[in-house]
Amino acid sequence: MNEFAGVLGAVAGIMGSWLFYWLATRDAQTVYRDGVITSVLMRLKEMTPTSKARVLHGYGLDDTAHWVTCMAEIQEQTGWSVGGQKLKAIASELRNAPHFLDPSDEQTEEGERRKNEWEQAVLRIHKPKNHDRH
Repeated sequence: MNEFAGVLGAVAGIMGSWLFYWLATRDAQTVYRDGVITSVLMRLKEMTPTSKARVLHGYGLDDTAHWVTCMAEIQEQTGWSVGGQKLKAIASELRNAPHFLDPSDEQTEEGERRKNEWEQAVLRIHKPKNHDRH
């Protein structure tokens, strides 16, 4: 009887340890992904959506596309391939967006609308309830 209780206690201990490890890992992944999303959103917020290159008051489309591409590659290297692929798609849109030397009010408004769409796409990448590492 004592041997059975010892084995049962060991199995319960191992399972309990695994459960706490699993929960801690999932929370760490969520925090990590939230940090990535926050970083990308901050970069988009700083971007001037009608300028190809960096300007005095913010980053340009090309600068931001390059930065987002680098972030996507890091995500893929660290095991978050879904996030990396989606960030690469956003970077591609940034590279292909129209740019203007002296944008009109309408062009500026359209650029801000596109920037808002990119921000919303970034927010949709990571849903806290989704804990996969694909």
